[in-house]
Amino acid sequence: MNALLYKNASRALLLLTTLLWSQLADAEGINSDAERKFISAIDNIGNNRIDEAILQFSQLTREAPKFSLAKLIYADLLASRSGVFSALNGQNHLAPEKLQALKQEALARVKYHQQKQLHDKLPKDLVQMTADMPYAIMVDISLSRLYVFANHKGEPKLIRDYYASSGKAGADKYVKGDNKTPLGVYFITGRIPGSKLPSKYGAGALPLNYPNSLDLQMNKTGNGIWLHGSPVETYSRPPQASEGCVSLTNIDFAELDRLVNIKTTPVIIGRSLKWVDKTQWREQQLAFKQLIEDWEKDWESREPQKYITNYSFDFKTDRDNFTSWTTRRSKANMRKAFININIKNLSLFTYPDEDGLLVASFNQEYRSNNYEGSEFKRQYWRKESDGWKVVYEGQPSRGNP
Repeated sequence: MNALLYKNASRALLLLTTLLWSQLADAEGINSDAERKFISAIDNIGNNRIDEAILQFSQLTREAPKFSLAKLIYADLLASRSGVFSALNGQNHLAPEKLQALKQEALARVKYHQQKQLHDKLPKDLVQMTADMPYAIMVDISLSRLYVFANHKGEPKLIRDYYASSGKAGADKYVKGDNKTPLGVYFITGRIPGSKLPSKYGAGALPLNYPNSLDLQMNKTGNGIWLHGSPVETYSRPPQASEGCVSLTNIDFAELDRLVNIKTTPVIIGRSLKWVDKTQWREQQLAFKQLIEDWEKDWESREPQKYITNYSFDFKTDRDNFTSWTTRRSKANMRKAFININIKNLSLFTYPDEDGLLVASFNQEYRSNNYEGSEFKRQYWRKESDGWKVVYEGQPSRGNP
């Protein structure tokens, strides 16, 4: 390749991207049209098919004129072919921080496609989706990637993946204003069209229920964590550019927005997602389903101590701590001649970065000799030294879900 490619930082970016791409097998599984074309063009550079790459980047920059990374590499390709310095050395030279941001974006996009394609694996943390939950979303911070899974006969099937930007200060949000993206299991609570938002949110937003009940129990603060588009004046953002939200290109967000059901879609965010084979996935699913069934049977036994052992000493509801709850529950159970619990629409998700946290949501039908009722309930379970224990239990429709 022309030696002039190495003469400035933008050309170093091109070299870096090319070297990374030389390790990739193919571009299988790329869903975003612009990214597919970008990766294909980089493939041509890596194989010294420069004229083909120039044609591809020319088309790409016309179709996505705000795709700054594509424009940068295209400019350097033209400069190398003409034997002159890149125009980026002149009055249009990018500021160092902008160039660094584009380099990070290139690395993130190519790094994702370096990873082994996981067609024979399932995401560990999507334990069980309900029949009325057609899709689930997962975000891998380390790969700057958002995945969309369809519920295929009870198993998650990967159908989309998008480049995604997250918090400028990293992950694991704890306090308001820390510019970090929260880690854990969340749910979409609404939909805001882009026409009702400042331009920095792009095509629209899907708010998440951060802080959830477990976050509040851990004294986490802040709000306004969304999935949203990119500023209207740009195509995409560096891997870490938001104030804590997860940001897609506007084209990708619009596609995602058309898919999701705001009442049922979980959003699981982790630093690095784990993938397992189908046998491991099914074994884990059976184990957690058994955990909930055992909790149900212990409640039906009307033996207060047996039932209470399912709960952590740190347990809370919206109105009780462990002591007040156990006192009230014990008295209530002793007045029952029988208790019958029927659980329907059980969903189960684990936290990606903590092996010992489980979220269970279900419709609960309760019947006893003096009361009948039904409710939607969400539980947070934590693995403690003596087994799995409930640390929070409540109705998402009341207060913060």
